Amino acid sequence: PTAEVVAFGVPGTPPQVIVSTGLVEVLEPTETAAVIAHEVAHHRLRHPRYLACLAGVERAVGWFAPALRSVEAARAAIEAWADDAVGGDASVRQSLRAALAGMTRRTWHADQRMARLASSMPTNTRIVRFASYAPLALILMTAVALVAGWLTDAHHAVALGAPCDH
Repeated sequence: PTAEVVAFGVPGTPPQVIVSTGLVEVLEPTETAAVIAHEVAHHRLRHPRYLACLAGVERAVGWFAPALRSVEAARAAIEAWADDAVGGDASVRQSLRAALAGMTRRTWHADQRMARLASSMPTNTRIVRFASYAPLALILMTAVALVAGWLTDAHHAVALGAPCDH
């Protein structure tokens, strides 16, 4: 119960969608339903696990600007994925767009989402998703390769060391 306009999903068993009283008071019923459908889509598509991975990457290498930009792009792609999962019906997309306009402060990402929702349902979402995740995947693979190399070198150093007399 807050006047803030808030909606988010909470993972768990069962997953839950939290909607503030402020959101219900500000948005039309169709807009509220679209927001809830968007949050349910996050759960159905198992987005909390992707978001947790992104949070880990951000925490580990957030100081590296290209990694941070990749994390932000991946988060934007996840939001677009949930928007698209809500449905291709123009009225539902319009309700979601109106809800987003009513509850989000104006940012570049919010403007991009609203422009996407104003257009027809995109047909190349897999290509867009791949392009969004590719830089992050490259960074993760590089990190794994570096850690694997370090572990191999550490194992060799221990194996070549003098035997312990104890």
